Amino acid sequence: MLTALGARALLVATNPEFASEPGAAAALVVQSDAVLIAAACLLLWVSLHGLPRRLLPLARVALAGFIVLYSVDVMMVWCMETRLSWGRLTTFAPLPDVVVGFLMDRFGVAGVALIALTALTLIGGLLFAPWGRPRYSHALLAGGVALGAFGLWRPMDPDHLPRWMRENVVALNTPNPQRKRYSPAEEERLTAAYRQLPVRTLAPAAPDRRNVILLIVESWSSYHSAAFDGVLDWTPELDALARANTRFTRFHAGGYCTAEGLVNLLGGVRLWVPYGKTSQLDQLPSVASQRDTLPAVFRRAGYFTRFMTTGTLDFVGKGPWLTGIGYEQSEGSEHPFYNGWPRIAAFDAAHDEALYKRTLQWLGDRPADRPFFLTLETVSSHIPYLDPDSHRIDIEACFRYTDRWAGWFVRELERRGFFEDGILVITSDHRAMTPTLPAEKRAFGLGLSSRVPLVIVDRRRPDPQVIDAVYKQADLVPSFRHWLGESVTLDALSASLFEAGGHPENVALHRRDREVATLDVFFSDGEGQVKMTGDATDFLWAKNLSAERRARVLALIAHERLTVDADTMPAGAPGK
Repeated sequence: MLTALGARALLVATNPEFASEPGAAAALVVQSDAVLIAAACLLLWVSLHGLPRRLLPLARVALAGFIVLYSVDVMMVWCMETRLSWGRLTTFAPLPDVVVGFLMDRFGVAGVALIALTALTLIGGLLFAPWGRPRYSHALLAGGVALGAFGLWRPMDPDHLPRWMRENVVALNTPNPQRKRYSPAEEERLTAAYRQLPVRTLAPAAPDRRNVILLIVESWSSYHSAAFDGVLDWTPELDALARANTRFTRFHAGGYCTAEGLVNLLGGVRLWVPYGKTSQLDQLPSVASQRDTLPAVFRRAGYFTRFMTTGTLDFVGKGPWLTGIGYEQSEGSEHPFYNGWPRIAAFDAAHDEALYKRTLQWLGDRPADRPFFLTLETVSSHIPYLDPDSHRIDIEACFRYTDRWAGWFVRELERRGFFEDGILVITSDHRAMTPTLPAEKRAFGLGLSSRVPLVIVDRRRPDPQVIDAVYKQADLVPSFRHWLGESVTLDALSASLFEAGGHPENVALHRRDREVATLDVFFSDGEGQVKMTGDATDFLWAKNLSAERRARVLALIAHERLTVDADTMPAGAPGK
């Protein structure tokens, strides 16, 4: 147990996010976890000194469960820079093949076998080995009391570390305040406030019927990219493309994972925080009935709509969801083209090279009777960042591979004449699941968790453009309605990528993963943070946001949450 405690403290101390004060960060982790370790020590001592025999099996199971819980949490920090939560457990527990595949990618067969053997030996010993009374068993009592006292004594500022890293695994999984619903009266008030928001109508643009490819590059983040004010230079080919075309430097992801990225980009949802699961796409089966989606917009205009990835479409219900939002065809790892290609075990995914070559094959064979909207989702740059060339965990090499093949794909599109009658939109699903860097915080401030690149390659825009107005992933839906020649009516808090100069009242909302129930709020000239907790939902702080602006944001948050909730809850459920 003490080894596990030291492991989590060491992981925090060596995390570049806390490099300036690693000792203080590690001490706070030890303080938080010491309470749990103390409880385990005291339970073990009581088990050795007079616990009734009939209760001993329960004590053994409790200790084994604690060690499993704590160890899995440490593994989550080590492998994915995140923590064990009930939501993740319910998402991945039904998918043991994904979990085993991920571990295989991260540790190899020998590593997984060693982890499994160690776990079985430890748990088996706790459950079945005879317990004697160690000579120095009273040291457990003294150690437990000392650890508990240290854990309860907090001389340091507890805000030195963000809550997601600071709290022990039990405290971290206390009830999530964002699950608290609005009361009927507050729901009615906020719904009325949203309906009173001013609206504006965008005059129809000249209808455009060119083909459109949306390329979603897994985890590509602004901090990777020098063209987007980033602190690293890992994507030079994508950066060169961005500099030569139109790039949006203040584009925000709505969430922290792929499911949220897809719901925001393709579903047009400005904030996805359902009251139930927040990672299952099949929890949002009929979003098209509630609002426009990107493929539905293109289908209405007579386009053929298709989604392609090398990953499995079974994960988190992606396949049925894609059909539900308007894709006529979707294709994943099961396609025969990928037979024989190396795979990322966790998602049964071939590498980006295979996706691009399969895409070019499809472009050569596609029906030519109508224009198409094609969405591509890459996988190679997904955590654990297994470099396809070296087969080692190497995040920089992984993103350089991703960049190299994205550049190759664009050159192939150019060579085949795609841009004579087509445009390419390149963006990301979310910021990479890596520690935020001190330099990144200086560069992006509050936006360090949400800033992702967006590039539009359109040969009818001959001059490169840098657009620094605030936009969000959900703005793609009204943008392409506008681009396709529709008259678009928007509330005051959305905008089109294709309107000159942007819109100063456009707002981006980003749900933080690691800070529960917290939303980042971005306007072009102001920002703040909101805590979601039922009727008490309000701003924690705000900068350059008037009371009227704050009220509009709170009404929008309620509208998006209630709309999603109405779509996900079964008929007859409480609050439906």
